[in-house]
Amino acid sequence: MTDPNAPIPALGQQLLQRARAHGMTGEELGILLGLSVAQIRVIASLETFDHYPARVLRKLAERLDLPWPDWLTTTPAWPDPPHRDTRQDSAQVHAVLAAAFGQPMHLSEIADILGWTTARVRAAADQLATPEVRYSLGLARDLPEHPDREPNR
Repeated sequence: MTDPNAPIPALGQQLLQRARAHGMTGEELGILLGLSVAQIRVIASLETFDHYPARVLRKLAERLDLPWPDWLTTTPAWPDPPHRDTRQDSAQVHAVLAAAFGQPMHLSEIADILGWTTARVRAAADQLATPEVRYSLGLARDLPEHPDREPNR
């Protein structure tokens, strides 16, 4: 049974005790925190750790078997990178059409040449001009997919 009148050890003392209980020396704890053992002993509050980066605090929590909130360990879901500039895509589609010397080409053929999806070629073609101009340039958008190709990949 603990004595209710016994002095409560300083936070730093508790950290050192917990470190020893988990196989870590005071010096190793000091290296992790960038403090001497004497400085650790006199830590009185958690505000001492306000300036520490999360990686140091996570390492401390791991080494001392302390709980660490899940929201600090999950990898954030970053948005997909933005699509390339459609004007640049349109220029590449136009270059393929120019190289075809006015011969109509199916979207799937252009997609194969550029290594793109048909949807990307269609988006780039939409930037070229009106449907009539696109057809006259040889971009046969309204024609069915090429029979030797996968449909609309």
